[in-house]
Amino acid sequence: MRRGSGASGILLVGWSLTLASAPSAAGRAVSPQSIHDSLTTAAPLSRADAARVVQASREAIAGKAFRLTGDGGSTAVHQMGPDGLLKFTRTEPVPILTEYTGQPGRYCDGSPAFGELAISYQRADGKWIVNALSSTPRDAPIFATLAGALGVLDEGPTVIDGRPVRQFTAQWNPPGGYVKPQTVRLWIDIASLLPVRFAFSLAGAQAMPALSFEYDATIDLHRPDDVKTPDCIER
Repeated sequence: MRRGSGASGILLVGWSLTLASAPSAAGRAVSPQSIHDSLTTAAPLSRADAARVVQASREAIAGKAFRLTGDGGSTAVHQMGPDGLLKFTRTEPVPILTEYTGQPGRYCDGSPAFGELAISYQRADGKWIVNALSSTPRDAPIFATLAGALGVLDEGPTVIDGRPVRQFTAQWNPPGGYVKPQTVRLWIDIASLLPVRFAFSLAGAQAMPALSFEYDATIDLHRPDDVKTPDCIER
């Protein structure tokens, strides 16, 4: 998240992570039917098949708006890009739209800035107020998992609120060693392939409350029309 700012509205830990090794969204798409066939079996999935399921899930969620609800969640609306990473967040009730560019943050004097370059848009007095800022919420474990940066293991089928889902786990080892390793859990809907729930727990500690994905098909987040966006951060 931006230093000194709550613009992202995500109550998740956002540590720095290099996702250059994550699979490219431009790669060959997986067959939804083959994924459905594998998800309905009780037999454990291989690591390769589990990775294919996560790829299909990030393809399914791309462009869809959702909230993360539950203890530790927020009223902010999020929208994913095709790479499994966050593209837009809109805070509520004060509407501030934040766009995550995927570009390294840099100051206008040419020096590097913390995290990646993000752009915030806020409507006030009939005009848009646009600011560049540095941000890291896309590096939270939930997005690292969907982006394919973490190897996932299949934990088999289960049911959440009457909905057949498949549970996957991954190990998250934050760089630098200043935070304990985590176990990440992701539940994917078997019918739609959409993520439905996410949770993580620190090693040797009680699991954090799970967050649920609440989708809203009436919302489409996008950059405001005819607005000039800065490409660097003012100090």
